[in-house]
Amino acid sequence: MSDVSAILGLPYIQPSQAQKHVTHNEALASLDALVQAAVKGRTLATPPAAPQTGDAWLVAPSGAVNAWAGQENALTWWDGAGWRFAAPRPGWTVYDLAEGGPLVFDAAQGWIRLPVSLDGLDMLGVNGAADATNRLAVSSSAVLLNHQGAGHQLKINKAGATDTASLMFQTGFSGRAEMGTAGNNDFSIKVSPDGAAWTEALRVDRTSGQVTGAAVQSGPSDVTPGRLMKTGAFGIGGLSPFLSDISVTDNSLPAGGVFGFSTAGGGTGGPAGVTRGQMIQSRRATGGGEVQVMIAEEASGIRPGTMLSRARTSGGWSPWLRGLVNADILGTVSQTGGVATGAIIETGTNANGTYTRWADGTQICRGVITAASVSCSIGFAGGFRSGTGPSITYAATFASSPAISAMSNDLAGTDMLVCGVITGATFFTVRFMRLTSGPADYVGTYTAIGRWTA
Repeated sequence: MSDVSAILGLPYIQPSQAQKHVTHNEALASLDALVQAAVKGRTLATPPAAPQTGDAWLVAPSGAVNAWAGQENALTWWDGAGWRFAAPRPGWTVYDLAEGGPLVFDAAQGWIRLPVSLDGLDMLGVNGAADATNRLAVSSSAVLLNHQGAGHQLKINKAGATDTASLMFQTGFSGRAEMGTAGNNDFSIKVSPDGAAWTEALRVDRTSGQVTGAAVQSGPSDVTPGRLMKTGAFGIGGLSPFLSDISVTDNSLPAGGVFGFSTAGGGTGGPAGVTRGQMIQSRRATGGGEVQVMIAEEASGIRPGTMLSRARTSGGWSPWLRGLVNADILGTVSQTGGVATGAIIETGTNANGTYTRWADGTQICRGVITAASVSCSIGFAGGFRSGTGPSITYAATFASSPAISAMSNDLAGTDMLVCGVITGATFFTVRFMRLTSGPADYVGTYTAIGRWTA
């Protein structure tokens, strides 16, 4: 049997030993130092000059000298006459009065600080191994971060704008998706098929909040399948993109949408007289199958708000017509534009009379001519004529001067019919004739026949 205990090295009282109290008291003195051990520090390699009885230290892990030579990491105490030593075993704990916390002994690392709380841990692995990069490692089916009475925030902080603060999603420890502020302060979402090539799907500008990226249209006319449409794309929800030549064909125009048209901006191919308008373009198709509807905003000879439309088949574009284009009014369209025939597409009445428009471009306006006491005193062809008579405005504008015919309702006395007509696209003027010089009173009607489209 050994003379000392296996763990603390306490001396045993031997059989028939004299002065047993000496051995007993020495064991008690060792227990007094080792049980509930508290040391004054663990960094000294040289014994202090004037220790007090019961003062204890942990010898420095290297370079011990003098009375402590060869006792590195040992627990030592001053018993009043000399230094006593105890070689620590793995798992021994002491309290370091200098550092204000417990220490535990590890055979490989020596004395290690055990924090009173988790503050100050270099790393922590929960059912897994932490390392210098992943200082917190958790292997679990789930991780719960709960509130404490109200809300809860998970904060990821970075040192500077060019650093990264993000969440990385991996497969087999190879990146597949990342979201956060990576390399700048804009928020982005990136994806990767292999962890090497990355595509920025979305980026949210930190100042404006506007979104860009591979998942968003690159421009108002971007028709890439699967992309998110931005406000303003194809004119929806914003200022329409202006088109130039809207008569080009076979996939040269944008896909279907709402677009702006302006001759001031270089636009061509629009309806006669329209200088600015909004156009609805149907889905383009090679060889035909398109429809364009124009709502006039600014026009010459056409009231704002007028709707005009045309269609394109394999033969080419039909003329611009008022109202919606359909098969009943299109007629046959040739490669050079053709002439639609056979249908009235618009008719109306206003203060200036009535008008009727045909699909082939013909327009007829009817109205009343009235004149009271018009002086006819200019000699002319055996009678007397008036100067420039009243100006009569058509019920609708012609593309050019129409042909005019006028008829009196009731020819009275020596009053005669008009003797001359000066025509224009929006109005005409008349002159009257009498056999004798004098005033002319005239009531009659007129018919103007021309074209509403060139």
